[in-house]
Amino acid sequence: MKFTKLVVENFKSLKHVNTPLSTFTCIVGENNSGKSTFIQSLLLFIKGTKLKQDDFYDISKDILITVIINDISTADLAVLGDVHKEKLEKFILTKEDGTNELKLARRYSHIDYSSKLRNVTFVPKLEKFNKDIIDEKFKGQKGASLVNILKTDYHEIEATKANEVKTQKAAKELIEDYITTLSTEEMEEKDISLEPGFDNTIKAFFPEPIYIPAVKDLSDEMKTKDSASFGKLLNILLDVIEDDLNEAKEVFEKLREKLNKTYDDSGVLISDNRL
Repeated sequence: MKFTKLVVENFKSLKHVNTPLSTFTCIVGENNSGKSTFIQSLLLFIKGTKLKQDDFYDISKDILITVIINDISTADLAVLGDVHKEKLEKFILTKEDGTNELKLARRYSHIDYSSKLRNVTFVPKLEKFNKDIIDEKFKGQKGASLVNILKTDYHEIEATKANEVKTQKAAKELIEDYITTLSTEEMEEKDISLEPGFDNTIKAFFPEPIYIPAVKDLSDEMKTKDSASFGKLLNILLDVIEDDLNEAKEVFEKLREKLNKTYDDSGVLISDNRL
C-alpha cells in the first residue's frame, strides 16, 4: 500500500497544507517553515498521540489530519485477521480504473486535545441522515415507535416498507438503502465517526513509522538501544535479512543479545548482555 496524499489542518504552524506523497518524498524549505511539523503530522495520524493547546494553530478549532491510501493488497489486510479485516474492507473504495483507495482522518478535539480516527466519505447533506443522529433517534425505541419515527422523520422511505419494520436494525437498514439512492448533488464529503475500538483495530495495518531527527549528539545517536536512531536502523536491517539467513538465525539471536537488552513477551527484562 502507499500513502498518496496528506492534508493537515490547524496543526502548529500549518493552517492548511494539502500535499501529494510518493514512494520518496523530499520536503524543502527554510528553517522554521514547518518541514518537521509536516512529518510529525503523519506520525500523529498513525500513533494518535495526545496533544496540548500549543499544538493548535487556532485553539478554537479542531486539528484534522487526512490521509489517502492506495494500492492496498490482500497481504496488507492479512495482518489484521479475518474479523478486523472485514471491518476495514467496507471502507475501501474501488475506483473506475480498478485501483482501490482508503481515505481516513484523525481529528483532534480542541476541547480535550484527544483524537479519534475517522472515515472520510460522502454522506447526505441533510443532517437527519447523520449516523449519530439516526442512532440517537432510534435509541431505546421498538415496535410501533420505530414505524412512527420512519414515517415522521424519514418520510422519503416508502410507507409499505416502514410498516414492516420490527427492529432498530431493520429501520436503520431501510435508511441506509435509501441513502444509496441519493444523487451526488445531495451528498458532501465529510469525516465521520467509526465504531468504538477501531483505532486499535487498524494499528497493525499501518506501517511502523521511524522518525529520526537531526543529529545533535553523535555519541547518543550511535547507541544500539531501540530508542536511538542507529538502534532503530540496525533492528530494521536485522529484521529484513534474518529470513534470508535461516541457517544463521542462532547467530543473529546472539548478535541481538550483544546489542540489546532481552525482554519476555510481557516486557520483563530477561538479560542485559550488551557489549
